[in-house]
Amino acid sequence: MKVYILDALRAPVGKLYGSLRDTRPDDLAAWAINNLLHRNKDITIDIVAEVCFGCGNQAGEDSRNVARMAVLLSQLDKNTPAVTVNRLCASGIEALIQTARAVRLGESDIYMAGGVESMSRSPYVVSRTNEAERHDSMIGWRFTNPFFKETDALSMGQTAELLALQFNISRKAQDKYALQSQQKYAFAAKNNLLQQEIVPITLPNKHIFDTDEQPRLLNIDVMAALKSPYATDGSVTLANSSSLNDGVAACAVVSERFIKKHKLQPLVEVVAYAIAATSPNEMGISGAIAAKKLLAQADLSINDIDIIELNEAFAAQAIACIDYLNADAQKVNILGGSIAVGNPMAMGSMRLVVSLAHQLHQSTTATYGLAITHSGLGVGIAVLLKKAAI
Repeated sequence: MKVYILDALRAPVGKLYGSLRDTRPDDLAAWAINNLLHRNKDITIDIVAEVCFGCGNQAGEDSRNVARMAVLLSQLDKNTPAVTVNRLCASGIEALIQTARAVRLGESDIYMAGGVESMSRSPYVVSRTNEAERHDSMIGWRFTNPFFKETDALSMGQTAELLALQFNISRKAQDKYALQSQQKYAFAAKNNLLQQEIVPITLPNKHIFDTDEQPRLLNIDVMAALKSPYATDGSVTLANSSSLNDGVAACAVVSERFIKKHKLQPLVEVVAYAIAATSPNEMGISGAIAAKKLLAQADLSINDIDIIELNEAFAAQAIACIDYLNADAQKVNILGGSIAVGNPMAMGSMRLVVSLAHQLHQSTTATYGLAITHSGLGVGIAVLLKKAAI
């Protein structure tokens, strides 16, 4: 059975301790659910088979099945099941895969999938058996198993430094890529190309938050002056990396039967998906490996893909993936990427899907799109979307 994304949306991305700092992650997820209901009158509160949300932190307010908490806070029927999944940064796309698989198997006709993250509200955590062991749960390793070798538990930035060396990616190339991401985003924002995916959210203080607040268009000289926090004489800096952020993104995943019954026009078809894994220290290339696996399964080449949404945790990682796939860089992150928008882990990967779905739907020439992400511990995911022909 064919699977479609009927609708997809996201909140504006909040910077760390920015506009979304006072909004809980379960409230963010409930907000996304309610907006999907409001925008799609054929999805009534009692017919959603299940809600699946990805969340990479799950250490604080999001620690007790945030998807189910969101259902209880939303306008959905309280009998709607919900599950939270965790592939770290890939969690949002994982939620899409799980719901798409259920539709394809004929289990039900309508699901909601999303990704939510509040990195501003991530707590500090303390061991009950060793009170001296205290960690910031925002990002990175915590309570690391002592059997892991120290060299197997590098920070995300250190893994990007390794990729830069492996693929011979210069500091200049990274800064140039990062600046272009910012420039593409600035052009898209100025020309209202993001309006179809962003829905304004009313904050607890009643302020209407309607614009991504992370983008920071730096000039190349300022970028070049920054030092790497990850390695002596390193090339990975805060300017050519993505930031820590807050946000939510979600979509309605439905069957062909549902589409035809209600005579609806979906955004895109979910054609296929693939998952791959690497060493944790090579995590930045894992998404590209998944993409190559997916293309082989779909009997397509990278040249058949019209639009690519690629997670830009780091410029070095993004360039490495483009080189690995031999992709046309002009097709990648046309509206700007995570370096500009921000990267709220699970939401960041679902944002790729939301943006790609709308770009394909709006295009008069594009047919296929790829959403590609990696995650900590070395797991990558790629999803193939196709402009809907209904």
